[in-house]
Amino acid sequence: MKVIIITGSILPISQTFVKEQTKALKRWLGILAGSGTEENGVDISDIKVLHLPGGKKWSFNWCAVRLLAVFDIIHYKTYQVLKNEKANLIHIHFADVAVRYSAIIKKMDLPTLITIHGTDINTYKSWWESGKGGFLNKSYPKKLLMLSQHPKVKFIAVSNSIKKTAIEFGIPKEKIIVSYIGVDVERFKPSGLSLEKRDPTVLFVGRMIENKGPLVLVEAFRKVVKKVPEATLTMIGDGPLLEETKKKAAEYNLPIKFLGAQPSAEVTNQLNQSKVFCLPSYTLASGKSEGMPIVTLEAQSCGVPVVTSARGASTEGIIDGITGFSFKEGCVDELYEKLVKALEDKDFTKLATKAARDFVCSKFDIKKCNEKLEKIYDEHAKAVESQPY
Repeated sequence: MKVIIITGSILPISQTFVKEQTKALKRWLGILAGSGTEENGVDISDIKVLHLPGGKKWSFNWCAVRLLAVFDIIHYKTYQVLKNEKANLIHIHFADVAVRYSAIIKKMDLPTLITIHGTDINTYKSWWESGKGGFLNKSYPKKLLMLSQHPKVKFIAVSNSIKKTAIEFGIPKEKIIVSYIGVDVERFKPSGLSLEKRDPTVLFVGRMIENKGPLVLVEAFRKVVKKVPEATLTMIGDGPLLEETKKKAAEYNLPIKFLGAQPSAEVTNQLNQSKVFCLPSYTLASGKSEGMPIVTLEAQSCGVPVVTSARGASTEGIIDGITGFSFKEGCVDELYEKLVKALEDKDFTKLATKAARDFVCSKFDIKKCNEKLEKIYDEHAKAVESQPY
């Protein structure tokens, strides 16, 4: 059985999980498809890839594909490339990507699953409709709800929090299945250096954008070093707030290392040197927020406790007080308190590695998660195989 797994472009570092999920399939053959290739992106040399038309931003094909999508018109070259694979099912990551391919979805006559992750469903309808997401996306909420009524389309939510938001958005409850993406627990595993013997290093990994909270973390860390003078902070990631974050760190004379965007191997290396991982994400006025950040699971799989306010992670992606700590979004004082506790509480540190590792292995092992995903593939393909459009 063959599934075409469609994403936007192939493949930004932030979407490494798409490749990992595709590679971890056992009974289904996964073929990754997308338009355009990211510079310094994920290594895709070891999986089959379909390069769809419309890749280079602002090229003729790029404009044509998106303009046709606005009017729900099929881009036939894209349709032919997908059709020629003779797949049994289509799986699309991110609802906004699915809307872009909605005309082709209807034409393909295949069961389709759409994984919703975070900003693609958390962002308020009014924000899209106002044109703040771009003129071509003003009709996104309407088109997504129309797509949700299609008899061969179902949705996969990456967390229960995302499912709740999707229902509030208007997607029928019975069309949404919760299925975690999971992490490779054999690759992300504790190093030989125990937490007790590590330097008090805090690690942040994420895009340097507002809702990831890098500036919130710098403000909290400013207080942390007054309580824990030997503490250091390592920040991995690139983005529009990088320079402002660096400026704040210099202004406060803080011991912060900025490593920029890094591949998964270096993230693992840094996790194995850190005492705590922190992701202080929060919800923006537009509604944009996290779903289930994979990096928080990778950290715990390595035995590193997590301090986070990310919506999915803070509610179902950690065990609060055992594998990490949750705190109120944007609250610098509470973040400071939780970081100090994670760095200095010897009783917590002593138990955290095993608790975090056990938690991820039991609930987020990619092998177990993909077993569920392939059952979803099986059931959806079987349920709709005789349904007419």
